[in-house]
Amino acid sequence: MKFSLLERKISKLNVGNNDSFGKGLAIVTTAESLVEAKKLVELRQKFNLKNDHFKFIVCTEKPIVIEDKNSLLFSASAIKGNGDFSNKELKLVFQQKFEIVIGFSQKPTKLFQFVFKLVQAPLKTSNHKISTANLIINADEVKSFENELLNYYKTIKQIR
Repeated sequence: MKFSLLERKISKLNVGNNDSFGKGLAIVTTAESLVEAKKLVELRQKFNLKNDHFKFIVCTEKPIVIEDKNSLLFSASAIKGNGDFSNKELKLVFQQKFEIVIGFSQKPTKLFQFVFKLVQAPLKTSNHKISTANLIINADEVKSFENELLNYYKTIKQIR
């Protein structure tokens, strides 16, 4: 039931204009890919971003513990019957504009795709084809993904 609600919400979603650059980095992952995706947290230093401009969102249905204060858990239970969110902090993250959103998952679930679509940024990259990603880096290993992303990011920064 929740996933059909997610699909309807995704299909009707209007997240606004993603043409302008915001501040910071958001990483979206799944609980199954958490160990690998945590390695991407180092990118905030490589991109010279402050901690307050960083969010790490883990899509999960299982209770897990994450110690980073910039990390948020998102599950389908966070969506109310009317399609709104019960977690106010997540709602604020979805209203915030980031410079870049990274989606990294070994298997992109519907929940992962939903969250990836909600997070706003002009540069959205993923290691899987997702409708809202404008840069797809086909790499299942974090190090390869990170190296490719850094190359693209440096090029984009030179152009802007």
